[in-house]
Amino acid sequence: MSTTQIKCKCGALYQRVEDEQPLEEKGSFECGLCGKEIERWSSTHWPSFVLIEKPGASPSARKSGRTQTS
Repeated sequence: MSTTQIKCKCGALYQRVEDEQPLEEKGSFECGLCGKEIERWSSTHWPSFVLIEKPGASPSARKSGRTQTS
C-alpha cells in the first residue's frame, strides 16, 4: 500500500492511497469540487481518494485540518 497526495488544477488536494488487489480493474476519479478527471487506471493497483484541502483554505485551517466554508 502506498500513500501520496495529488492536487487538482482547481486547487483541491487529495490523499491518494493505492492498494494492490488480485483482479485488474478499470476506473477513473473525478474531482468532487470541479468535476475534472484527475486519474484513470486499468490495473491491479486500485487507488482511493480523500479530499484533505479545499481551494482557498486559510493557512490556519490547513494546519488544523479545517477548511473555510462560504
